[in-house]
Amino acid sequence: MELRIGTRRSRLAIAQSELVAERIEKIAPEVHVELVPMDTYGDKVRDRSLADIGGKGVFAMEIEAALLNGDIDLAVHSAKDLPMELVDGLVIAATLNREEPRDVLITRDGTRLSDMPAGSVIGTSSLRRELQLKEVNPGIVVRSLRGNVPTRIGKLRDGLYDGIVLAGAGLRRLELDHEEDLHYEEFSPEKFVPAAGQGILAVEGRKDDTEFKDILRELDEEDARRMLSFERSFMAAVGGSCNAPCGVYSHQQDGAFRASAMYVTPYGRLNRLVLEDISPEELEESAEELAGKLKKGFVSIVGAGPGSEKLITEAGLKKVREADVLVYDDLVDLSLINEAPLGCRLIYVGKRSGKHYRKQDEINSILVLEAENGAYVVRLKGGDPYIFGRGGEEVLALKREGIAYDVTPGVTSAAAVPEIAGIPVTHRGLARSFHVITGHEMKGGSGVDYEKLASLEGTLVFLMGLHALGNISRELISYGKDGNTPAAVISDGASVYERNVAGTLSDIAEKAEAAGMKTPAVIVIGDTVALDLKPDSAGKGPLYGKRVMITGSRDVCESMNRAFEGTGAELVNLSLIETEEMPQAEGTDDILSELGEYSWLVFRSRRGVKAFFSILKSKGKDLRSIAHMKIACIGKGTAEELNRIGFLCDLMPSVSRGAVLGKELAEKLQGSCERVLCITGTLARELDERGGRDPFSDALAEAGIPYRNIILYRTFPDERRREDLIREQERVDYIVLCSGSGAKAFSLFGGVSGKAKLTAIGPETAKIMKKLGLNPDLTAQVYNAEGVKQIILEDQNIEN
Repeated sequence: MELRIGTRRSRLAIAQSELVAERIEKIAPEVHVELVPMDTYGDKVRDRSLADIGGKGVFAMEIEAALLNGDIDLAVHSAKDLPMELVDGLVIAATLNREEPRDVLITRDGTRLSDMPAGSVIGTSSLRRELQLKEVNPGIVVRSLRGNVPTRIGKLRDGLYDGIVLAGAGLRRLELDHEEDLHYEEFSPEKFVPAAGQGILAVEGRKDDTEFKDILRELDEEDARRMLSFERSFMAAVGGSCNAPCGVYSHQQDGAFRASAMYVTPYGRLNRLVLEDISPEELEESAEELAGKLKKGFVSIVGAGPGSEKLITEAGLKKVREADVLVYDDLVDLSLINEAPLGCRLIYVGKRSGKHYRKQDEINSILVLEAENGAYVVRLKGGDPYIFGRGGEEVLALKREGIAYDVTPGVTSAAAVPEIAGIPVTHRGLARSFHVITGHEMKGGSGVDYEKLASLEGTLVFLMGLHALGNISRELISYGKDGNTPAAVISDGASVYERNVAGTLSDIAEKAEAAGMKTPAVIVIGDTVALDLKPDSAGKGPLYGKRVMITGSRDVCESMNRAFEGTGAELVNLSLIETEEMPQAEGTDDILSELGEYSWLVFRSRRGVKAFFSILKSKGKDLRSIAHMKIACIGKGTAEELNRIGFLCDLMPSVSRGAVLGKELAEKLQGSCERVLCITGTLARELDERGGRDPFSDALAEAGIPYRNIILYRTFPDERRREDLIREQERVDYIVLCSGSGAKAFSLFGGVSGKAKLTAIGPETAKIMKKLGLNPDLTAQVYNAEGVKQIILEDQNIEN
């Protein structure tokens, strides 16, 4: 009896088919097996990635067509290469026990993945592998690797890669797993999850073919079939193909099955999960359960503290900086929103007494929906999430939907706001306890036991009770609370707009109304109010009580924060423009390999400094590669950034402008043969105010100085901040526009000149503002953060 097995022509495919052929001939000695090598589309096209040509299924199309046509009887595949959907009329007729499931890193020198220096090049054609490699070592560079196993190993030996990753099963089947000149690092399949079916051989046949049914039944291994079925069911449930960024590995353990899986959400977050003690009967159902859990994201409920951004905990700030989606309230300091990643979705759900942008049920639905889409959601709430913050309701909504979450406590306004105002909520001899009460339902007194509240010793703290203050006072007095008990109302606590009114329980409502106190407000009733422990106002700084909005990039915000430190001003960091590195920009690799040909390195922004040294490191180069160069910086801030890395500036222009920098550098280099490399960025087209001309480059060109610009970052308007700008611009005293691009973004987003004074960082920015119909109230004469601070101090008639 003749049996024809179709196979690819690669050494590995033929070796695998020979294994199956040997097994069949042992089961049925009367059968003669013939191998039929075939060329597939995937084998023919080797100059493009698998993702570009259709995934791993391109290795099976021709073989499956031959099966359907009857040209071959069976086909042997690495199970991981089988398409998720088989061609109609074909089935997986048998599976062979799993060979080594691990992925293996092969190197020439034995360096482990975690120890590889930044810029090391690893070869793989799998996105799943790439993401897990970078999880272990973010500094490596992953490049596409095509070809059969010996070809790939040859490319490693030729020095084209520092390491390559291959399936351990293939290496063993080809007896290439112990080459003397190579080193092998095997990854745990539970930590570095392999592709579905990796290590298993799958025999594909026709659905209605009965000729070899008995042979195939005996060839089939039950556990391998179960594992493959489970893993393919998981892949189908997550909607993944054989080349998708997800993986799954199952194995038998003490009579049950254990499964590990990884899945990359649409937001790019790598999720992992392990299921243990799965019975054989539960495998199919468990695959869907595992996929469902992995596809869901995670929610962190985070307390932002009251008022100032400085009152958030380090743990809370870390989560903000990692969020895929940030859902935030009205009472959250907007400077915290500036800490969110560039790709983070910002969802404002402002809640303030009497003004709800979103109802609580809507907020709950947003958290659930975003998490179900695979996002890491950070719910940022003023104060503490559980102290009248309705965080418990949000958690219950997540629990109902089976969404994982955690809670990060926040500094509560119940203690912090009185404390900052000089009122301790406890004090020896005066108050041994304090009690926090919500004022939300107190206007009519419904559900409030005022008799019990009046009898309590210690300090009473009411949150969200300003609207009910008159009723609170009357009820407490009517149940025996002394009308002479000290009382205070603190509005906008922990901010520069903080206002305090003190009195007694009998007159505090009248005094608060006369003073026009507004929400958010904290009411404190008790003997500790009379202590008045507020620090001397002399320590507040000359700009205390003023709020200054900084609209520049995050780098500019950082420099402004340093400059204004100690002034008492509250800075609102609201970056209307953003920058991002462009490590793959055209010509970058060529320029970095030719650094020795340049004598001068020019930085025209702080961001340029950061981008250059970051990309230099990512490309595997260290500081010695520029040790021969002199450095010019456009201004003091850029020089400071350079100094933080360990370099001093050799030239800084008399005025921080590109044209002046170019002119003064050209004068210095006139008559020399020195070449200049300038690190710069590119603005989004709609923000290019120069029509393509660059005064710095023009100055060098006119002087005949050889130069080259290398674009390593781009600047663009951040549309996410449009709503924040509209809401916040009426709440600040100054709005600082830090560049022409920032001015255009301000105008584009609907910024208007209201009560806030528009402040330009310099004359060039002021000129662009005027063209946009934005009249600057103030223009700094020194074009940096110190200059802005100086002009605002002068506007307040304060000497610096």
